[in-house]
Amino acid sequence: MRNNKLFHEIFRFCVTGFLAFIVDYLILILFKELFNFEVLLSTIIAYVISTIINYILTVKWVFNIKGINSKRKNFTLFLTFSLLGLLVTEIIMWYGCKILSINYLVVKIFAVGIVMIINYVTRKIFLK
Repeated sequence: MRNNKLFHEIFRFCVTGFLAFIVDYLILILFKELFNFEVLLSTIIAYVISTIINYILTVKWVFNIKGINSKRKNFTLFLTFSLLGLLVTEIIMWYGCKILSINYLVVKIFAVGIVMIINYVTRKIFLK
């Protein structure tokens, strides 16, 4: 029974993450290619918007958090861990794009993979 619940939780987390990734990726492309924003600024804008979507889905669907005190506490934790994720993303994007000269879309996929692992572990431990 517990394994089944964990499986469903991980599945919902992955679906939520995938949706947030699509939003993140498309907004990154939009700001970089259409509006000609610098890649690191485009990354921040895309990350913030996708994080808001991710938060709503995580609270409502993945971990089903209830109670006003829990929501306040969990929002603070979610925001803290999201800022950590943004920092990791920016470092990876800077290093991959500016130092290694890898295409920003390729680097973004790598960054998302690393941050997704960090997000799951931190949210699983602290968002309950």
